[in-house]
Amino acid sequence: MLNIYICEDNPRELAMIKEKAENFIAFEELDIQLAAASPDPDEILKKVRDSTGCGLYFLDIDLKNENTNGFLLAQNIRKIEPRCFIVFITSHIELSYLTYQYKVEALDFIIKDRPEAVKNKIHECILNAYEKYTGGWDTYKNVYQLATPGKRKITVYYNDILSFETSPINHKIQLKALHRVIEFSGNLSDIEKELNENFLRCHRSAIVNIRHITDVDYTRCVITLSDGTTCPLSTRKKGVLKKMLKNFNS
Repeated sequence: MLNIYICEDNPRELAMIKEKAENFIAFEELDIQLAAASPDPDEILKKVRDSTGCGLYFLDIDLKNENTNGFLLAQNIRKIEPRCFIVFITSHIELSYLTYQYKVEALDFIIKDRPEAVKNKIHECILNAYEKYTGGWDTYKNVYQLATPGKRKITVYYNDILSFETSPINHKIQLKALHRVIEFSGNLSDIEKELNENFLRCHRSAIVNIRHITDVDYTRCVITLSDGTTCPLSTRKKGVLKKMLKNFNS
C-alpha cells in the first residue's frame, strides 16, 4: 500500500492538504492510506520507522522548528526509506535550488499561491506516485495486484505477503500480509502461477511465503509464520519445503 505523510506547521494548510488528499483518494478509489499528518517532524519520522510499504511525503520546506527544515526532514526520511516519493511545499519557489545542496531528489514542488492550483497539484502528485508505485518502476514490480468488485486496484509487495489461504466463504481467498488481510474472489491454482520462487503451495488450502516462515513442525505438518499464525503442510510437500528453505538460507 502507498502511505501518505504530511508535515506542515500551518494548521489551516495542514488541514487543507489532508482534506484534499483524502477526498481525492476516496473519489478515485485508490489503494492509498493517509498514514500521518502533523506539524511535528519527529512524529512523522516515528511513523515512518514503524511503517511498511512505500511513502509519499508532502513536506513544508520552511518548518517553524529550530532543529530542522523540510530538506533535513527529507534527508532523514530517505535514510529510512530510500525509494520514497517526496513533494516539497513552499511559498518561495526560489528555494527549490536547495534540493541540489541537500542532495534530495523531489518528485515535485507545490507552490502555495492559489488554493485551486494547490489542489490540482496535490491530485497530480498522488496519481504520479501511485502510477510509479504500481508498476512504473522496475523497483516496484515485485508486487501482487488484484482488483476489488468496485474496480479498486490493490497492490501488495511480495515481501509483505505471508500467505494466501482459502476462505470459509466459497470461491474466496484471503491474502494475509503484514498489518492487513484482504479477501477477494479467486483460486489458489491461478494465484500460484503468478507468484515468484519464494512462494510454495504447501497444502491444497494454502500458499506460503518462505520469507515469513519461522518454524516448521514436520511431525505435526504445521508451518508457523512471522505473525504467529500457522498453515498446514501436506506430507508430499515436506521435501520441497526443506529444499526451498535450505536454498533460501544459504
